[in-house]
Amino acid sequence: MKKKHIITSVLSLALLFSSCGKYLDKYPDNRMELHTPEDAAKFLVSAYPDAHAAYLLEMYSDNSDEHDYTSWSAISPFQEQAYRWSDISEIREQETPQQLWDAHYTAITVCNEVLKHVAGVSNKDAYASQVAEAKLCRAYSMFQLANVFCQAYAPETAASDYGLPYPTEPEEHPGRTLHHRGTLEALYKRIEQDLTEGLQDINSANYGKPKYHFTAQAAHAFAARFYLYARQYAKAIEHADAALG
Repeated sequence: MKKKHIITSVLSLALLFSSCGKYLDKYPDNRMELHTPEDAAKFLVSAYPDAHAAYLLEMYSDNSDEHDYTSWSAISPFQEQAYRWSDISEIREQETPQQLWDAHYTAITVCNEVLKHVAGVSNKDAYASQVAEAKLCRAYSMFQLANVFCQAYAPETAASDYGLPYPTEPEEHPGRTLHHRGTLEALYKRIEQDLTEGLQDINSANYGKPKYHFTAQAAHAFAARFYLYARQYAKAIEHADAALG
């Protein structure tokens, strides 16, 4: 009888540890590992920033007016501060400079995770469309950040105007790692490099829902805007024509 209890206890422990092993093999949250091009494609859904500068820039622009009605007031301190071009201390609302910074650098680190994974695989050709999308998304986020946090691009001053950090490796705390800002000229060259390389293979992208990704048409539309801002008007027209088909 004693021997029977020992055997039962041993089997129970073996079953327990087996179950624990299977449980611990799974992530405790919704994180994912990259093993295949399909994994990379799913991960790149997060490479599109969940914030846009439209509201902030609208408040900064001359499209906004102040009316001296005592019964009216700004919707929030953020709106008031943005309208007056004051330092924005209200960071709880969406589309504040702080939120835009975090959202775009988080999207960039997703791109860099995919590119890092592809650099370590042997079947790189299988990831051509994912690499193209990652580079286009990285270029887009950096371009958006440049429009908010840098001077407008001017060829005569770009070599001396401040740029922004352009991470090429994944960051544990996106946007919080100290990097050299460089110049606006260097920043635009990096954006153009990613944009050009991304355009080369984006035609091979096969999306389940193309409207939520960089298709070739969307990439050319982005390129048209980039070259317009960079004051390279012939290239802007070329890519605008390509976007319109």
